[in-house]
Amino acid sequence: MNHLAYLRGKITEHRAKSKSFAKSVLSSLMNQAVSSGTNFALTVYLARTLTTADFGLYGIGFAITLLYAGVCDALFLTQMVVHAPEKLPDDRLPYAARMLSALVLFCVLTASLTILLLCLDATSSHLAGQYFALALSIVAASVSFALKDFFIRHAYTVRRENWALWVNIVVAATLAAALAVKYMLFGGFGPAGALWVYALSNLAGAAVGFVIVGLPMASVCMKEIYKDVRHAWVGGRWAFVGVAVTWSQTQLYMYVTAMFVGPAGVGLANAARILVTPAMFLMPAVTQIVMPRLATLRTTNLARMIQMSTIFSAGLVAFAALYSIALISTGDFIAPMLTRHYRYVDVAPLVGAWCVMLVFQFSRIGAVTCLQILKEFRAVTLSNSISLLAAVPIAVILMQMIGVSGAILGGAIGEMVFSVLLYKVVKMKYVALRVHM
Repeated sequence: MNHLAYLRGKITEHRAKSKSFAKSVLSSLMNQAVSSGTNFALTVYLARTLTTADFGLYGIGFAITLLYAGVCDALFLTQMVVHAPEKLPDDRLPYAARMLSALVLFCVLTASLTILLLCLDATSSHLAGQYFALALSIVAASVSFALKDFFIRHAYTVRRENWALWVNIVVAATLAAALAVKYMLFGGFGPAGALWVYALSNLAGAAVGFVIVGLPMASVCMKEIYKDVRHAWVGGRWAFVGVAVTWSQTQLYMYVTAMFVGPAGVGLANAARILVTPAMFLMPAVTQIVMPRLATLRTTNLARMIQMSTIFSAGLVAFAALYSIALISTGDFIAPMLTRHYRYVDVAPLVGAWCVMLVFQFSRIGAVTCLQILKEFRAVTLSNSISLLAAVPIAVILMQMIGVSGAILGGAIGEMVFSVLLYKVVKMKYVALRVHM
């Protein structure tokens, strides 16, 4: 009887865990559907209304926004997720409050310094003055996105995915309302106006997130912030460099294209990228829900954590391949609905290049997540640096040979090299672990 009761208890516990995980997955998918759907709708709207050059400028501004958000993620958010399981239960919320305070201080200092430099440049350079409004909108979008992202990551860390959903809903609603009001009052707008609207919506989401999560900000003191930042900097410094290198590789197509063709070429590449964007939305959705769980598994079963990260990547690669096949088969039907200025035949080579990029980007996600959880930020950065050194000359050569699609394929080759190097490191870690078991 005792044995049967034990089995029943285990079955009940397993069912409860499965139900909880399924609920988390559903919440995560809904979150990403709202968040990515909002960005996707805005991108499609701008692709259909802006000129090719203005759409290219918006793409460049948005890429800079992602770079800044990535730096904040490397220094604060990823460190918070990785180190949170090590904190005592009573200190986890105060720890999150301290990391939020550190992030706010960082945003204030960097934004103030950037605005000061922009003002000085605008008075001495005609070119800087011409793009001053665009630069200010990029600063606003960068800071607001980084602050909003904190509350998304915190919600996943504490397993309250519904908080993230509310934040994303507010962002979507504010964006739609701001676009409508701006259009009715001012008519059409350029890339700077689009980024200001994006900044406002993300700031609204950050404000709602702050209210919902209710962090104990009164417990924060500078001494503890300094201690946490120093601790985070150990891995964060490599993650910081890694973000810069990763951005340089993922946006390789953009600056190589801008160098040879200009903003109009970037606009064309981004128009083709719209067709693979829905698949790219899956990446943060699953990573945000998988990473905290793998971080917890690290403390109980390290070998299993490494195995699960590899399975994670395999599933994503299979999805990317199937999506690419479906897209190429139906592209001539879908493209006219998304990009008014281009026929599918005009962007088909670029779409094929983006599909190759998609597969190789997805192939490395599990390894990157695994090594981040193991705090091997140095290994990730060094591997990425090697792949970037290979990708840049290849992208330039292919750009000169076959045009914009060549720049995209150069970045894809870099992603392939990055993935191979990462899995070599993961394999070494796994073999070393099995030897010591």
